[in-house]
Amino acid sequence: MRAHNTKMLAACFLFLMASPALANPPLDPDQVTKEDQDRLVAHFNLNAVKYSTWQSDVHVALLNREPAEMLVRVRRACAVGNMPIIYALVAADGVKAHKEGGTATPMPDLTFFCHSVLDLAKQTDSINLLYQNLALQEQGFRERISANQDAGITGGQPAATMFAILKAANAAQTSYTAISGQSRPLPCPLALDAGYSWATGDASAQVPLALDGNEAITAEEQCYQPGVTSITLQGHVLPASKAGLILGAWFAKQ
Repeated sequence: MRAHNTKMLAACFLFLMASPALANPPLDPDQVTKEDQDRLVAHFNLNAVKYSTWQSDVHVALLNREPAEMLVRVRRACAVGNMPIIYALVAADGVKAHKEGGTATPMPDLTFFCHSVLDLAKQTDSINLLYQNLALQEQGFRERISANQDAGITGGQPAATMFAILKAANAAQTSYTAISGQSRPLPCPLALDAGYSWATGDASAQVPLALDGNEAITAEEQCYQPGVTSITLQGHVLPASKAGLILGAWFAKQ
């Protein structure tokens, strides 16, 4: 599996660096369905206490306690910029798990949580799972839930999906062209996920900027903020999608 991922991701990035810079990505709250959003809110409400105690090692706890289908839903919500909405809804709901006790346990830091999900995907060699789901969504499926759908993800569609996101992010575009031919929003977190996924699978991947660790952490926090349009890296003010791509690649190599 790992060798296959490396070959696929390396092929994805062959033509990436020739793209021109353009604009900045808006968020698209509708890209995660209302049903998914409600399911995630309920999930976080029920698990707020244990999440809040995982701050020191979230990814290990996620690996031990969460089913794969929930992890990919969480990752997708992070990638499309929906996690701030989920967190706000959970906070507004008072965190049901602690309502009876009269106290509300805060969720772990949003950026830390989403980053932990990415680290988990890397550790479990499931980095392509998000792109399988995105490819299936373009073919009318919500996500991969059975082997009957494998025909929709064995013809290069996940690789084509990731390549489209990488190419658009490198060109600092606000959207990418999906395998269906439709234009899809490209928020900073999705560019970050794609950069992380590419650099994880390609041992020869090189990050175009030598980032400082504290700078990268601050920039990643900005990337996950709704409405971000630009991020400064090493003195360069970059459109958010371009910055997200660089950040993701940098974090994957640490």
